[in-house]
Parts: sequence; C-alpha cells; structure tokens
Amino acid sequence: MTKYVFAVLFTLLVVVGGLLKLSWSANDRLKADKIELQNKIDTTEADLKVSVDNANRMLSEKNRLIVMQRQQAEVNQREAVASANIQKDIEYADDGDSCVKSDPVQRLLRGLHDGRAGTPETNAAVPDARRP
Repeated sequence: MTKYVFAVLFTLLVVVGGLLKLSWSANDRLKADKIELQNKIDTTEADLKVSVDNANRMLSEKNRLIVMQRQQAEVNQREAVASANIQKDIEYADDGDSCVKSDPVQRLLRGLHDGRAGTPETNAAVPDARRP
C-alpha cells in the first residue's frame, strides 16, 4: 500500500511540478508581453509629445504672423487715413493761396525770415503775429 501512496504522491508531485512549470512559462510570456506593450506605449507617448510640440510651434508661429499682419494693417490704415485726410483737404481747398496765406504758415515763414536775418527775436514766441 505504501508503494501506491508513494506512486500517487510522486505522480501528484510530477503533475503539480508540470502545472507550476506551465504557470511560470505563462507568467514569463505575460511579462514579455507587458514589456512589449510598455515599449509601444512609451514610443507612442514620445511620438505624441513630438506631435504636440510641433503643433504648438506651428500655432505660435501662426499667432506671431497674425500679430504682425494686424500691426501692418494698423500702419496701413493710419497711412490710408492720413492720405485720405490730405486728399480731402486738397479737394476742399478754396484755392492754392489759402494755405500760404493762413496765419500758422505766415508765422512760420516770418520766424524763418527772422532767423536768417539774425534778429534778436529768433527764439521769441510770436503771440500777436499780423497778417501781411
């Protein structure tokens, strides 16, 4: 009877050892699969990070270009407004002499003339300039 008990125990040990070996084999295979999946995840995360960085760089470049275009548009608009004002002044001018005969221009011309003549009033303000 002890022979049978030892035979059964030996068989049981062999079966349990085989199952244990299969379990370790499956565990090793699962660990290898886990490492492979982790490598794929790491690669995907790196690719995603590079893609996000590139997208952010392109977005910031587009924003910079938009800001430059807005600034240029503001400059162009100011120049267009100034040009339109000058054109309006030209169109509504009575004659060619009205600008020259205006009080501010006459004061300026008188100041230039006095400055060239070397009169002592070159730096003095002209509060009551008279029309010629």
